[in-house]
Amino acid sequence: VTVDTVVAPVTPVTPVAPVGPVRVLVAGDSTAVQLGDALVLYAAEHPDEIVAGSAAFPGCGLSASDDGRLHQFTNEQGQPDVVSLKGCLSEWASVVQRVSSAERIDVVLVDIGAWDAVDMLLTDGRLVSASDPVGNALIAEAYRTFVGAIESAGANVVWVTPPDVDLQWGRVDSPIDDPARWAALRAIISLLPVEQIDLSGWLAKQGLSGPDGRPDGVHLADE
Repeated sequence: VTVDTVVAPVTPVTPVAPVGPVRVLVAGDSTAVQLGDALVLYAAEHPDEIVAGSAAFPGCGLSASDDGRLHQFTNEQGQPDVVSLKGCLSEWASVVQRVSSAERIDVVLVDIGAWDAVDMLLTDGRLVSASDPVGNALIAEAYRTFVGAIESAGANVVWVTPPDVDLQWGRVDSPIDDPARWAALRAIISLLPVEQIDLSGWLAKQGLSGPDGRPDGVHLADE
């Protein structure tokens, strides 16, 4: 199953304004797990405003595929390591299935940190990323396919626009620290028919652009 086929087309449904609390499903990687947990707690305290659930899975970017590509990341020791994300395909498919179900989800809130900014090692030996044409095209197609499937299933997509990453704030050297990768990802998102939440701008306004806001350079501080 590829990213293109895992989200099977369904009969298009025009999203309508929700009646009652907005029903939000959070999707993405570990940054979304964190956001989902916080939003579920908020929803419990504000049941008239929002009903929240999570379909977020650590280590899952939308650039996942079963075409043999590997994702190369920097481990805690600062060394490169590789992993296949093909197991994430069923997780992403489950998001579309839940939107199509009786849960009546209004909004899918997408939050992806580093997993779409890392290097991808293709089966032909090429090392690509969001900042080169080949990698950029792979990610853009995956994003478009996912958004189209969610909208066809009847929900709107809101995307937490990712800020630049500085992994461990310089204690290790990682390719994902390259601002060009994040600019490329934000450019892809800007072409999607989605609402955006500017996390970088919010962090700056709160004075949290550095380690106080993201202790490891990627994930928000718990508080």
